[in-house]
Amino acid sequence: PSTAGPSTLSTTQFRFCLSTTCQLKDAAPLLRPIDPTALNIPHYPPIIKTPMDFSTIKHKLTRPRTVSMH
Repeated sequence: PSTAGPSTLSTTQFRFCLSTTCQLKDAAPLLRPIDPTALNIPHYPPIIKTPMDFSTIKHKLTRPRTVSMH
C-alpha cells in the first residue's frame, strides 16, 4: 500500500510527534537550519532547494494559515 498523500494526523497530534522527536538525542542535527557558510558547504543551497529542519516545521505549524483563492 502507498503511503503518499495528505496526513491523517491532526495539527495537535503532529505537534506532539514533532515535540517528542525533537527530544531524541539523534535529532540534534535537525533541530535548527543549516548554515552552509559556517559549515563550508557552498554546494548545499543549489542541491537542497527546500531545506527543512524541526524549528522551521514548528514555525510553520504555529503560524496562522492563509487560504489562497487563485
